[in-house]
Order: sequence, then C-alpha cells, then structure tokens
Amino acid sequence: GYENNKKFKVKCLHEHVENHLKTVKNERATISTLQAKNGFRWDDTATKYVYDEQMMVSILN
Repeated sequence: GYENNKKFKVKCLHEHVENHLKTVKNERATISTLQAKNGFRWDDTATKYVYDEQMMVSILN
C-alpha cells in the first residue's frame, strides 16, 4: 500500500498491479501452451525454452 510506495520511493497503484498480474497470467498461458507441444523444452544451461526448428516450421505453416 501507501507505506511501500513511501518506503521504496515508487508510485505503485492498485490498477498497475492488476494490469501486471494480467500480463503475467497471459504470458504463463502462452508458456503452458508451448510446453504442451512436442519439440519444446526448457534448457537449464541456457535458462530458456528451446525448440526443434522443424517443429516450429510446422506450427507456423
């Protein structure tokens, strides 16, 4: 609330938090969709999702 705004010298409104949460939920839904498809996996070394190039071509076409 107001105390955190003052302590951290930021202006954090309820609407901003709700909007950010909505964005995070949408991004999570996209990630879940990708995880459900064959050819997508998490690479611990690169710390990112990687995909099989042929799989991506088939999805985009």
